[in-house]
Amino acid sequence: MSERFGYLIGVGSNLSPRDNCEQVVGAVLACFGRLSLSSAVHTEPVGVSTPNAFINLMLYIETDWPAERLKDWTNALEERLGRDRSHPERKMIDRPADLDTLQQLVPGQALQPELIRESYYRDIVRELAAHLEGAAPRPTALPVCRLRLMDGSEVGDGAATIHLDRATGRIGIVQ
Repeated sequence: MSERFGYLIGVGSNLSPRDNCEQVVGAVLACFGRLSLSSAVHTEPVGVSTPNAFINLMLYIETDWPAERLKDWTNALEERLGRDRSHPERKMIDRPADLDTLQQLVPGQALQPELIRESYYRDIVRELAAHLEGAAPRPTALPVCRLRLMDGSEVGDGAATIHLDRATGRIGIVQ
């Protein structure tokens, strides 16, 4: 049996950000069947010269995929949503989707929010970590954005775990 890993994935978008973040969450849920996510928050650009604000959120998934396979999959998802990963300034320009694996965890290992350097993720990674530990997360002070799932339900205004029953297409949400 393969070893399972937990992955903390940072998600950001500043081109059609709500639509692209909804597509990212939908694609991850369809592929892995279950995910936990933080609030989806509006943030100002950091390190990018643009007037376009971002929506950022954190995802947590568990899988037996090695980190390299997950990276290939997230890169392909970014490209499917319109990101040009070959652009020489790809880290400095607007983007429809940016997915970064921030932590890889072994079973039983907790998220380590203190290791997250990006200011736009700090608040929401603490929220997600509390949710995963079964504690009441402190709500983020940042403005939130509700994201619509494929069944019409909405998430994004607080940490939640989402399950997809692939046989029925039904989605279950635990907040």
